[in-house]
Amino acid sequence: MSFENIQLPSSVLSGLYKQVVVTDDYDQVPGKREKRMEEMSPAAKTPQAMDSPQAANQGLNAGSGPASSTTTEASNQAVAGSNPVFPTAAAEPPPVQQKAGPALTAPVSGWSTSPSLPTTPPEDATAYRFLGKNAKHVAIIVYSPADAYLPDDQLQLLTKMLDACKLNLGDVAIINQASHPVHFTQLAQQLKAEKTLLFGIQPEQIGLPLSFPAYKEQEYAGCTYLLANPLGDMNQPSEEGKMLKGKLWGCLKKMFNI
Repeated sequence: MSFENIQLPSSVLSGLYKQVVVTDDYDQVPGKREKRMEEMSPAAKTPQAMDSPQAANQGLNAGSGPASSTTTEASNQAVAGSNPVFPTAAAEPPPVQQKAGPALTAPVSGWSTSPSLPTTPPEDATAYRFLGKNAKHVAIIVYSPADAYLPDDQLQLLTKMLDACKLNLGDVAIINQASHPVHFTQLAQQLKAEKTLLFGIQPEQIGLPLSFPAYKEQEYAGCTYLLANPLGDMNQPSEEGKMLKGKLWGCLKKMFNI
């Protein structure tokens, strides 16, 4: 009988074929194949072996350190559908508060800063000190804290105005509100004032129970009052100074029938 006439069962032929395909040059013994596969490093496994769910889980859990944990946490948040956690911005330092410098002193405008007086006269009334002789019962109330009555330049301006009205210092009584508070009732009692000029003095600062605009005559209790800017404003070499003097002159001509 020749080898060509030998017929082997199909199960034997299948086993021989499987042995030829699986074995390699490393070891021809069929029993060593499984041992070699167990000794192989995980890094040498084929990509197909990592496709299984168990291998994927092992690959995710194998990493360690901040990068791996951060990646895993981000993946879990994406799967869960939650909002990502952003790092909190560092709080800005409070602004540095600069120390305030010394307060600037406001320039003195010439208007009186005396408090308003009650409409009733004070009980301890004293005689007023005034400049002039009050021959024609014209009271002139000014406010000048640094002077006995008025600075020289303002007094010269006032003298010229009186001269234009055909008056002089002997006809009037100039009282400085800064040195002695003036009440309108005392003006009537002591000086018998018929006309009163208020330069930088508000009506309520001499106890008048009424207010009236500047450069407009106001009659009250037998006396004619006229409110005007301080003489220092009128004595300025400017257009405003000239305008104020012009307004006052128009009122004085009417007040003294010039």
